Order: sequence, then C-alpha cells, then structure tokens
Amino acid sequence: MVLDLGGSGKGYALDRAAEILRELGHSRALLDFGGQLLALDPPPGESTWMVGIHDPRVKESGANSLLRSIPLVRSSLATSATYEKGDHIIDPQQGHAAVVALSTTVLTPDATRADAFSTALAVLGPDHAHPLLNRIPGAGALILVAGEKSARGYGKLGH
Repeated sequence: MVLDLGGSGKGYALDRAAEILRELGHSRALLDFGGQLLALDPPPGESTWMVGIHDPRVKESGANSLLRSIPLVRSSLATSATYEKGDHIIDPQQGHAAVVALSTTVLTPDATRADAFSTALAVLGPDHAHPLLNRIPGAGALILVAGEKSARGYGKLGH
C-alpha cells in the first residue's frame, strides 16, 4: 500500500498554518505553499489580495502570462498542472498519468478542499466541475483544456 498525501496534504498544512496564525492573533496574511494560496484577511486599507493564475502556455512570467487575476480573501486557490512537475498526477483507475487539462485551478473557502478538488478535477476533467463545485458555497474553478483558446470558468470563477 502507498499513501500519497499529494492530493490534499499541502491544503491541510495551509489550513493548520492559518489556524496557528489566528491563535497567535494574526488575521491578515497570504500564505503561499507553491501552487496553492490561502488568504486570510487582506492587508490594511485593502479589501482583497489580488492574485494571478498562471497560463501554462506562456513560458516567461509577467502580466501576459496570466489566465486571470482574481481577488482573494478568506479563501484558498489551488492549481494542479503538469507545467512544473511534469506528469505527476496519476489516475487511480487507469494507473497512469492523467492529463485531462493543462491547468486546473479551484477556489474554495478552505485550503484542504481546494487542494483535493483541483487534483480530482485534473483527473476527472471539466465535465465534472459543476457537480463537484455545487457542493461548496462560493467555490469555483478555472480549467484550461489543451487546444482551447481560453480557460473554462465554473462557479465563482465562471465569469
């Protein structure tokens, strides 16, 4: 048996880090665990944290390398993609790499679910986005499918 926490471990660690910060009296923070963000309250004088979702088709970083910029507050944004680690997401039913989309980004109120759902949708594909995201108020997804000109938006990221 192999236990791989890659599909939700980072999200769980983010949620625990935020819990510790809150216990210490810190409510304003943007935590970045590489590929996943968790926003607490925004900086003083700001209403949100503005964050960008990377477009994996663009090699260099900068304003033109973003699929979208979104306001983030008291929520988490997780991306599952192959552009940094290669084909590391495995379809458990097929036993091989699952490459349904170039990039799957999920927004939820907590980091654990954002992490788990971005991995799940990376394997299941965009056709499963609505049924999965409808379970969580305020959830959304942005999925970039190979060969399509723009990303598909669902839920809170649907516009």
